[in-house]
This record gives sequence, structure tokens and C-alpha cells, in this order.
Amino acid sequence: MKNLSIIEVMMVGLIILITTTVFTSCGYSSRNNELIGQVKVVQTVTPLLCFDRTDIHFSLGVMRNGTGSVSTHDITATVYDKDVIKTLKLANETGAVVKLVADEARVRFCADATEITTAEIVK
Repeated sequence: MKNLSIIEVMMVGLIILITTTVFTSCGYSSRNNELIGQVKVVQTVTPLLCFDRTDIHFSLGVMRNGTGSVSTHDITATVYDKDVIKTLKLANETGAVVKLVADEARVRFCADATEITTAEIVK
């Protein structure tokens, strides 16, 4: 058996690491997750190397007339659907409570791993 140099061992290890990462990072870790809370910020993000996208900051606590649940659990998420973006902007302006459905990707390089698929203002 041939003795491998340290560089050859490192190259084989790197190839195994890249292959494992590619095959295990595809797809979603969870889908159709429901969240209820209030939209804090809706912003358009323009990264240098990636496409433009819309991100939201979402608080899982609900405030009504200055009282209610104050949550320390906020999430950030990416939104692609134009109709969902309009709903979220309206909810942000009015302070309405929103029910979101989100998918959680295993890995995303140019966007947040959480993607909002639907949004509904709770009346």
C-alpha cells in the first residue's frame, strides 16, 4: 500500500466533506410551520453577490393596545411571493396580528433559512 502524503490525505478529506455537505444540505428540515405574532420590519435586502430579496423581522409576541405578551423570541425570514409581501407590509403598518406559514430549509446561501409561504391577517 502506498503511503499518502499529508496533502493527499487532506484533499481526500476535503472531497468527502464537500460531498457530504452537498448531499445532506438539500431540502427542508421542516415544512408548513405555523407562527402567530406581529411583523416588526419588512425590508428589501440588496446583497452584493446575491439576488435582491425581501426579509421580515417577526415577533412571536402579541401586543394589543399597549398590553399583551412581550416575546423575546423574534425570527427573521425571507419572503418571495409578492402578495404575501403586500399582506405583511399592511400588517406592519397597522400593527395587526398575523398568522404565517413557513418552511425551514437545511441550508441557504443567499437568503434566510426560513421562508414565509403564506400570510393571513388575524381579525
